[in-house]
Amino acid sequence: MRSSGPVTDNPNGQGAIRANISQQNLKLILVPIPPPPEQGAIATALKDIDALLEGLESLIAKKRTLKEAALQQLFTGQTRLPGFTGQWRQRAQSIERNEERKYNHERGH
Repeated sequence: MRSSGPVTDNPNGQGAIRANISQQNLKLILVPIPPPPEQGAIATALKDIDALLEGLESLIAKKRTLKEAALQQLFTGQTRLPGFTGQWRQRAQSIERNEERKYNHERGH
């Protein structure tokens, strides 16, 4: 491949995409590489972050399950909030209203 011009270093640390860089020019680009002990420390830090994110995702899933169970119990009257007593009234719901509630529930509203 032939270069369409010189590869320049940007003082802001931001690069630009340049097509057709020759192998010769590509070999001139310096890439900072930390020493092996630092590379290992970086890899360990990234693995720790991945493990933390996995744990948080698992916790979020568990909380969603608890929320679903609470909603089921509260909406059926199986569990009542403190300070509320008495019977709930019964009424038929239209299909459209049920679909709207399902849509809002799925969106987290």
